[in-house]
Amino acid sequence: MKVILKKNFESLGHAGDIVNVKDGYFRNFLQPRAIAVPYTEGGAKQIKMLKTRAQKFADDRKEKLNYLKDRIEALEMVFERKTSEAGKLFGSITLADIHRELADKGIDLEKKAIKLDDHIKLLGEYRIDIELARDIVAGLRVEVREE
Repeated sequence: MKVILKKNFESLGHAGDIVNVKDGYFRNFLQPRAIAVPYTEGGAKQIKMLKTRAQKFADDRKEKLNYLKDRIEALEMVFERKTSEAGKLFGSITLADIHRELADKGIDLEKKAIKLDDHIKLLGEYRIDIELARDIVAGLRVEVREE
């Protein structure tokens, strides 16, 4: 039986794809969960509408993420900490510190988006990558100064 997928489904394909499945699988699994509809002549219009909607959603999301990327890259985050004579910090700058500062500046991200390999323990300037999406990575400038 030919069906049109309404949603992305890992084992079958993406929204808008036309796939062949067994009648029982469609009737008992795909249809009750609104994952697919039977293929009809009018279904071609549904495919076009679904793909257009999905493309518009993806474009809007990418535009918002690029705007967020520009906001992050325009920031320069400065931390002032007490240091030893050798320039080592008493304590360190952690992922939580960076996340908190971003939230204070109105940028709400998940912590896992911030790619900090290790805590910052020395004075200086650093570039920290923030992965907003697989293909959109913002570079945040962080400067650590002596208090």
